[in-house]
Parts: sequence; C-alpha cells; structure tokens
Amino acid sequence: SRINIGYNASQKGTVVVSALNLQGQVQLIKQVNVNKGSNNIIIAEAAGWSNGIYIIGISVENAPVASVKVIKQ
Repeated sequence: SRINIGYNASQKGTVVVSALNLQGQVQLIKQVNVNKGSNNIIIAEAAGWSNGIYIIGISVENAPVASVKVIKQ
C-alpha cells in the first residue's frame, strides 16, 4: 500500500522526500513539486516495502523541514 503525507508548504517549489528504514537504509529519495499551502504527497513506492517502521523526511534546499515515523503493516 502507498503512504500519504500531508505537507503545508510556505511557497510553491520542489521538496525532497526521503524514506529510511530503522537500519538507516535509504528506501526512497525523490523530488516532489508542491504548491503553496496544503499538499498531499503520495509515496506509491511504499507498496514494495516490507512491513516495518520507516522515517519519512521532507527537505527544502537541503534543509530538513519535517519528518514523521510511519508503520507499514
């Protein structure tokens, strides 16, 4: 199944979404275009991940702005 992340952007632009498992292995790094205000970021690639806990991070211009822990079951 995919993961949906809500993100409120201060301006229109591009963010980098990353996902790590608890072993620190990178599962995903991708650029996503966002609009100013509320955005729904869909991580369809999560369908192929094993069940477990992942840390999803969002960065703007190489600076982390948000992170969330998700559990895939």
